[in-house]
Amino acid sequence: GFLALELGVPIIPAYIHGTYEALPKGKIFHRRHPIQVAFGKPIHINTYLNQQEEVSNRQIYKQIIDDVRYAIERLQNQYIQE
Repeated sequence: GFLALELGVPIIPAYIHGTYEALPKGKIFHRRHPIQVAFGKPIHINTYLNQQEEVSNRQIYKQIIDDVRYAIERLQNQYIQE
């Protein structure tokens, strides 16, 4: 959130599926397993930039984090339902 706001660049949410199966927790060697990546729509920073005079940057960073988390959860839910 900090970098996106300071640089004025959009955030592209991404959900990565299959990494746990490819390298389970505690294992040293990976297994052959397909990994899939789903990308969401860009989250543009303009909306947050317009709020800078109204609220603190800390609140804006938190809102960006919440919005990105929500976008990734939507991607995950879409992947699970398919």
